Amino acid sequence: MVMGNITKSTRWMIIGCIILLLTAFIGLLPFFYDEKIPDVKDEQVSDYKEIEYNGKYYKYNTSIVSFLFIGTDKGSDDSSKNGQADTLFLVLLDRENKKISCIPISRDTMTEIRVFDLEGNELGWHEQQLSLAYAYGKTSANGCMYTLQAVSRMLHNIPINYYVSVDVSDLTFIQSLIGSVEVEVVDDALKSIESTWSKGSKVIIDDTNVELFLRSRDTAEAFSNEERMERQIAYLEAFRNKFMSLDTQAQEVLLKNLYEKVNSAETNISLQDLQTYGNMFANFTYHQSNMYKLKGNYHSDLHDEFILDKNQLSEMLVKVFYKEGY
Repeated sequence: MVMGNITKSTRWMIIGCIILLLTAFIGLLPFFYDEKIPDVKDEQVSDYKEIEYNGKYYKYNTSIVSFLFIGTDKGSDDSSKNGQADTLFLVLLDRENKKISCIPISRDTMTEIRVFDLEGNELGWHEQQLSLAYAYGKTSANGCMYTLQAVSRMLHNIPINYYVSVDVSDLTFIQSLIGSVEVEVVDDALKSIESTWSKGSKVIIDDTNVELFLRSRDTAEAFSNEERMERQIAYLEAFRNKFMSLDTQAQEVLLKNLYEKVNSAETNISLQDLQTYGNMFANFTYHQSNMYKLKGNYHSDLHDEFILDKNQLSEMLVKVFYKEGY
């Protein structure tokens, strides 16, 4: 397939999408195939539209459109396995207030997910690491939907409209398109791997080390994913700054090259959806204050477990998703 000339309005629509949908730390492609979503059911029913919190009444902000971005770790080693959801970000378009918010979610979050046996028979909802929701899917589309359902259930059944999933094996290609980026290292977690990657130092990340920088963590060390999430957020900001510094011609070349990756993205976003929301991504405001980090405590036994602070979660949900009054 060959992509023709990109009009100015379409180019900026795509640019806005790429910058903000990079929250999956891979990148958004300019167009997506509209694929049929598997028919899966959530037996839990809850009215999220109107709630009471601390003696006040709130109604759900229906102007919000939500996108769940999933970075998977399947790679190319074993095609028989679906992999896990290694990185998760929820991005929100608030059409009323014309702003964008982001909620990074730890893969180690303990929450209820749909569980299946080896024959594919459903065993119901059980508390496990959120990352495993994707692994239970027989296909990437199923894995995405199971993950979306689990995140929605965790967030008190707040609806999530769309998902985008790209595998970590695409990291090197995406990085090669933009060249190198300068990132300020947020901790000393990788100093043993690369001596120059110490806290506070500014390092150059390119296609030769991007996967090492974004994925590496000491799995023998408890709670190492928390440090990795902070590193990914720092990288996203650096990538965004580099992309915005490119001239128009360089941006257009990058976009055309990204088109080659259309078949590697699993998504329920149609071309019509992208056209509808693309200009919003390009024109709505985004500030670091709109990055909402979930709080909680880590517990480590056989594996790392992130236990959400339920009070903070409720407070955050009210702030981000609701308006006071019925």
